[in-house]
Amino acid sequence: MKSISVALTAALVGVLACVLGWASAARADVTAVKVAVVNGQPIYHSKVLVSSRMTDDIDRALLLQQYEKNPDLMLPAGMDDETYRKILNDTYKGDEARLVRELKSKGVTLEEYKRFITEELILAAMLSHFDKQIKAGWLAELRKGAVIEKVK
Repeated sequence: MKSISVALTAALVGVLACVLGWASAARADVTAVKVAVVNGQPIYHSKVLVSSRMTDDIDRALLLQQYEKNPDLMLPAGMDDETYRKILNDTYKGDEARLVRELKSKGVTLEEYKRFITEELILAAMLSHFDKQIKAGWLAELRKGAVIEKVK
C-alpha cells in the first residue's frame, strides 16, 4: 500500500482552523441535521462543528468514500494521533479533560472529534493527491456517478 504524503504542518493548519467545524456522516441528533443520502450513506451536517476543509457536505462525503474504496491509499501511520496530540497540546495545553468538557458542552464526543480529525487529514491528503484530477472535473464526475438523494 502506498501512503498519501501530506505536509503535516499544512494539514494541521486546516485541522486547527476546524476545531469547531465539522460536516460528517457522524451521528444524527440535535447537533446534526441530515442533508442527503450519498450512495446509500446518510450525510449529516453538524450544527455545532460547522466548517470543514470541504464546504460542501456531498463533495466531502464523495471524497471520503473514494478514500475508503481505494485500499492503496492510506494516511501515514500515526498521523491522526500525532495531529490530535498537537491540537491537544497547542490549544488545550495538554488538558484532555478540558477538551472533553468543551466537546461535551457542544454535544460532541471525543471519539467523534477524533474521527473528524482523521477525516480532515484524509480530505487534505485527497485534495493534495488528486489536485489535478479534481481541477479537471473529477469531483463533478464522481457526483454524476453517485446516487444522491437530497433531504429537504
